[in-house]
Amino acid sequence: GYTGATSATIDVLPAAPSASTSTVTASPPTIPIGGASTITVTVRDAGGTPLGGRTVTLDSSGSGNSIAPASAVSASDGTASFTFSSTVAETKTISAMADGTALGGVQVTVE
Repeated sequence: GYTGATSATIDVLPAAPSASTSTVTASPPTIPIGGASTITVTVRDAGGTPLGGRTVTLDSSGSGNSIAPASAVSASDGTASFTFSSTVAETKTISAMADGTALGGVQVTVE
């Protein structure tokens, strides 16, 4: 029979975002000056499972850019959406991060 029992605290760490399975998309990928593109980031772990509750931020190359909101929390399906616009015609690279992990990026051409 049992003469005693032991227990231990087990810390379950949340899965880390993965750059190889997460996606960053722009719709549309080409906009006029002052136009807007919706940037959608889908945060997934290494196994491809969507990760909700993650803080997502974007950065962009070039000048004259506007991204709103400054940060967003991913929904239960792993998605976070942003609006990108620019007053300068050039190809921009929009890079995404989730909880400090770089997820990759997408290009938007401003004409």
